[in-house]
Amino acid sequence: RSHGSVLLSSSGMSSHKGTTEMKQEDLEKIIESHGRWLSDENDGERANLSGTDLRGADLICADLSHANLSGANLSGAYMSNTYLECADLHDADLSSACLMNAYISEANMRRASLRGANLMGANLSAADLRKANLRKADLRRADMMGACLLDVDLRDANLRKANLRCANLKGANLKGADLRSGDLYSAELSEKILQVGPIGS
Repeated sequence: RSHGSVLLSSSGMSSHKGTTEMKQEDLEKIIESHGRWLSDENDGERANLSGTDLRGADLICADLSHANLSGANLSGAYMSNTYLECADLHDADLSSACLMNAYISEANMRRASLRGANLMGANLSAADLRKANLRKADLRRADMMGACLLDVDLRDANLRKANLRCANLKGANLKGADLRSGDLYSAELSEKILQVGPIGS
């Protein structure tokens, strides 16, 4: 994978046609400053990467809890074991991103695109995924307990052994989704999702 530069577009920064080249080390400095902010250190600053272009960025194991990533382009990003609890990811593009075992609990992911993303083993408990696109996403063994999945697109998604306890799936599209061994105890369902893929063991 690339360890060179990622593209950054953000207000208040010099740019060419709305984008600015950002080196991986500069991104890491932002993450380090965010870590100090999380620790309540005086010189720390909350990461504001709203609307940035971070396609293919290396964010493996980064701690971006409570960071602002709304509208960011993180397609194809490497984010396995990344901490994104309570992060703002609404309208973000995470298509084809690798989020294996990521911690995304209580994050705001409304209208986010996670099409084809690898979320195997990710913790999405209590996350807000209203109207998100999770088509063809790999959600095997993902923890989505208590998640808000209103009107979410889960067509052809792999949800084998996923924890969907107490999740709100009203209006969700699960056509072709694989729910074998998934836990739907106390989940809120609606007639719209009656046409699904394999269910059971």
